[in-house]
Amino acid sequence: MLISYTLVSAFTHSGFKGNPAAVVFPDTETLQLSTLKSIALNFNQPVTAFITFLAFADREEKNLEANARFITGLGVEIELCGHGSIAAAKAILEHPGFVGRNVERIDLKTNNGRSISVDVLQGGELQVTLPAAPAPSLLSEEATQQIKTIVDVAFGRHVNINCVYEGGKGFQHGA
Repeated sequence: MLISYTLVSAFTHSGFKGNPAAVVFPDTETLQLSTLKSIALNFNQPVTAFITFLAFADREEKNLEANARFITGLGVEIELCGHGSIAAAKAILEHPGFVGRNVERIDLKTNNGRSISVDVLQGGELQVTLPAAPAPSLLSEEATQQIKTIVDVAFGRHVNINCVYEGGKGFQHGA
């Protein structure tokens, strides 16, 4: 199996600084999740981004679409990753098939159907737009009071809590 990859540091202009990520360009999209996890574990980076191209931009096209999957260094697939997306975009822009094509936007389609957009700004800076989670809803007054009581007991004093929101929906982690 032939796999092209690069190691990228996001949020920096210098090597060995910023947030590191491995970016892998597998030759097929049919690799099993267990294989992706093994590859990510082998890289031992905070995250490994697996990129497969959906549409190759022709010489005139300024937008590029690719599938993206993110696996942590612990072998857990996560739904999205900001620094992994930036690292993936940088690796794509330096990929031999795209150097000099003046790509302006890269849309990374995640495994859960969301899209992460990375715009190439003037001067080569990258700007990532992550999908928003659904707006949280307030918990019922009864549930809020139960949580306030638990927090007061845990701290051994009254803790002022203004409101309690439901959370975690839309961006759940899991194996």
